[in-house]
Amino acid sequence: MSWSEIFSYKVANIVSLILSYPIIGIFEMIFLGLLENANLSIILIGIVLHSLLPVIAPLVYGIYNSGDLYVSRREHRPLLFIPGIMSYILAAEIFYNLGFKRLFCLEMISIFTSILLLCFSLKLKVSIHVASITIPVFFFYLLGFVQAVLLSPLILLVSWARIRLSAHNLMQIFIGFIIGLTSTFLSFYFVFDMSRN
Repeated sequence: MSWSEIFSYKVANIVSLILSYPIIGIFEMIFLGLLENANLSIILIGIVLHSLLPVIAPLVYGIYNSGDLYVSRREHRPLLFIPGIMSYILAAEIFYNLGFKRLFCLEMISIFTSILLLCFSLKLKVSIHVASITIPVFFFYLLGFVQAVLLSPLILLVSWARIRLSAHNLMQIFIGFIIGLTSTFLSFYFVFDMSRN
């Protein structure tokens, strides 16, 4: 490997780490929590349920499988979504009962995304990284933060990183993008537009 290949590989690894789900999830929870005027305890509960608990199963898997934190074997992925889905359901219930509509919608997006990823993971190794970065870009835009489109290049950056690391091919990246996009738009419609009627 040349020094430029080594450098691009290291950059791709850093991008994949920094823009991985737990970090994106923490950012989502803090941003929306502040937007909802939630107190610190609600934001912390959200961080635990939305960002940390869903990655416990893959983390444990990675510890027991030679550090494979990204669960590279497709056939091992489906069951690892279940604890996350349960955590999102609990968070959705809490945010719904407390009247935090944006936080509730984020959990509905996460539930829908995780179910789709679980289903697709039965046959394909879809990019969870790309699905995860697609959600805040479009969800924040739908919430009225048009500046969120400025984050769109992050989707391309994450896509490049996952391909550069040979973690995914272009089809797996595209399906991850479509899952993130679809779950965001459908959840937003059902939570916000349906409640107006």
